[in-house]
Amino acid sequence: MDVHRRLLTTNPEYARARAAIENRSLAYRSRGAQALRAGITVIPVVVHVVHNTSQQNISEDQIRSQIDVLNRDFRRLNPDVASVPAVFQPLVADARIEFQLAAVDPQGNATGGITRTQTSAASFTDNDGIKSAATGGANPWPSDRYLNIWTAPRLTSAVGDLLGYAQFPGGAAATDGVVILHSAFGTTGTAAAPFNLGRTTTHEVGHWVNLFHIWGDDGTGCGGSDMVDDTPNQGGSNFGAPAFPHLSCNNGPNGDLFMNYMDYVDDTAMFMFTAGQVVRMQATLDVERSTIGTTRTVLTSPRVPALAQIGAVSRSPDKLDIFVTDRDGAILTAAWEPAFPDWWHGWWSLNGGRAAAAAPVHAVSRSTDKLDAFVIGTDNVVYTAAWEPSFPDWWHGWWQLNGGVAAPGAHVTAVSRSTDKLDVFVVGTDGRVYTAAWEPGFTDWWHGWWPIGDIRVPQDAAVHAISRSADKLDIFVTDVNGVIFTAAWEPAFSDGWHGWWELNGGRAAPGAPVTAVSRSADKLDIFVVGTDGRVYTAAWEPSFPDWWHGWWPIGDIRAPQGAPVHAVSRSTDKLDIFVTDVNGAILTAAWEPSFPDWWHGWWELNGGRAAPGAPVTAVSRSADKLDVFVVGNDARVWTAAWEPSFPDWWHGWWPIGD
Repeated sequence: MDVHRRLLTTNPEYARARAAIENRSLAYRSRGAQALRAGITVIPVVVHVVHNTSQQNISEDQIRSQIDVLNRDFRRLNPDVASVPAVFQPLVADARIEFQLAAVDPQGNATGGITRTQTSAASFTDNDGIKSAATGGANPWPSDRYLNIWTAPRLTSAVGDLLGYAQFPGGAAATDGVVILHSAFGTTGTAAAPFNLGRTTTHEVGHWVNLFHIWGDDGTGCGGSDMVDDTPNQGGSNFGAPAFPHLSCNNGPNGDLFMNYMDYVDDTAMFMFTAGQVVRMQATLDVERSTIGTTRTVLTSPRVPALAQIGAVSRSPDKLDIFVTDRDGAILTAAWEPAFPDWWHGWWSLNGGRAAAAAPVHAVSRSTDKLDAFVIGTDNVVYTAAWEPSFPDWWHGWWQLNGGVAAPGAHVTAVSRSTDKLDVFVVGTDGRVYTAAWEPGFTDWWHGWWPIGDIRVPQDAAVHAISRSADKLDIFVTDVNGVIFTAAWEPAFSDGWHGWWELNGGRAAPGAPVTAVSRSADKLDIFVVGTDGRVYTAAWEPSFPDWWHGWWPIGDIRAPQGAPVHAVSRSTDKLDIFVTDVNGAILTAAWEPSFPDWWHGWWELNGGRAAPGAPVTAVSRSADKLDVFVVGNDARVWTAAWEPSFPDWWHGWWPIGD
């Protein structure tokens, strides 16, 4: 604000521009104007790293961590938003602004959106010297097209050291942007507590889109205003991590909105913008910053029952397709590819398919870029649909699958045991497990249904199937008595399926899902929630002379009986598992051969929350990359992602649609 006040007193043109901006903002607020940008504004960012020492030459990882923070904070996707006191929760708002490092420089060349300048200056003041090469800094890129951010070796003002400063709309183009101390930027590298969560940049970018400090910058006079209607009057700035409620200016019983990004508290204590602040930001984007950024359409998320399972598949490297049945029974799909610049595409109705609300839609890719989906329809019949790139008219189907029937909302599990071969499994209305198969050589459609043995299983139970090597199948199920069974098929078996065998005396709730994964050829690992609520695992390899090994508990968390434990192998012999515990916390654990001390975990996955026992679906879209999906407590579909290049663990959660 010192820069703002200096410009108001020394630059008449700036003072006139600011008065006009505030008049427009007031009119915008008073008439309840609708933002001209109806979707999400995506702003290209260039980060100018100005460093005096090698340590201050911050890494790309540190820079990207800051961009991630901006995207979470301005989209209300930061997990700590849950810490906003209940009385203030109705004020919390999504600013509908996202940020990405610029991909094209002012000359039209490809860029990473980062410049680096070594300077002889050990520090800069707030007189904008860092914004010019002539004074030891870096020249800005055109401010009508980019948000310029400079990271500084040290920042000072007339009153002492600074964490950062910004120029409000209405100032000179040559100095437009935000300056941040390198050790208050991002969440890794040189970022230092208590300003190591990236909130200094969130605060300063708030100024860049015309937000004032929440107390109105009147000292402690209680007469200032931030020109926002839904922020309470406040007697000056707050520091550290105040306890709620913190009262001032007779603003009891709830007190200051100190957890707002536009106060001065520590990074751990600020986590929200208000709806009124969003109005000011959107007004600025409509007028003063109308030339910057692009708008992408807001994806509308379906509303899905709490315990619905998200079907997810990677049909080729780095491509994702997901499937769900919403609370109205509509079968929907969405897709993501790296080439999509505007996030996920969807949600589309899958050929008008209907099923019971939350009915699982199982999808499989039988060869590159081919998809097959399976579901129980509203008439209790098994249906399938298919998609291939050669189909000019999108998906084909739905077709009845040989008259197979099951209970409403039952699971139809599918697996591809080798290229272009499909096997599906379902619990019939008589409680027996049935299978059907398809191969390109079948001229008369699907073959089946055939019963597998004579065990009895709850009609809503899932039969988990896995192909541990080409043309070999293993299936797992928990029967009506809570006994865990397995059966197997190989082409060499002349007499059909072998089994069912009790699996080492394992017990679970009747019908509990037993998840299986093959981490390398002919190795099997399975996971289930036991009758004590702990997660258990067992393993099989051809070298085991005494059949399966296990069961072993993994840690000491508790999950609801019958909750699914989803497992994925992201690369050879590496395992990751996911579950939602009895408190609704989404947890993960991992195993690798190099771990000498068994499994690592459980870890909370970025504060994610869902209904207790909610299915967390995981998929590896390419080696060592993980994506997970779950229905959140708001009935939206949420996702998170992990890659080895992420320095700060998982990224997310993001809703797939608003």
